[in-house]
Amino acid sequence: AFTCNDLRELPSATLLKAAFPDIQGIDIQGNPLFNCSSLANIREEIAILTDCDADTKPIKCDVIDKECDWKCKTLKKLRELWNQVKSKFVSKMKEWGAEQTMNEISNWFSRQYQSIAASFSN
Repeated sequence: AFTCNDLRELPSATLLKAAFPDIQGIDIQGNPLFNCSSLANIREEIAILTDCDADTKPIKCDVIDKECDWKCKTLKKLRELWNQVKSKFVSKMKEWGAEQTMNEISNWFSRQYQSIAASFSN
């Protein structure tokens, strides 16, 4: 993640892919001095996961939540992402009339999440 790193611009997509071969997207929140126009050459090759315009409200960096450590935050984010995927998925599967397949896939994702959560508790 490139969040909260005082970035002004990103290197070329070629350099990013060389440094991070599995890169799928970039999140640049928390960089208030970031030059959004530097994303123009990257958008075609790497997904930009952050709004980058004048209306975007910056995230608060260095906010410490003593009740929720990085494991807790990771699990919360996984839950949030799962709920977004699940909502879109359920909508499409109902539209296509494939609810049994949807339930099987949903159960698989739930098992994967439980496995990840269990590994964090060790």
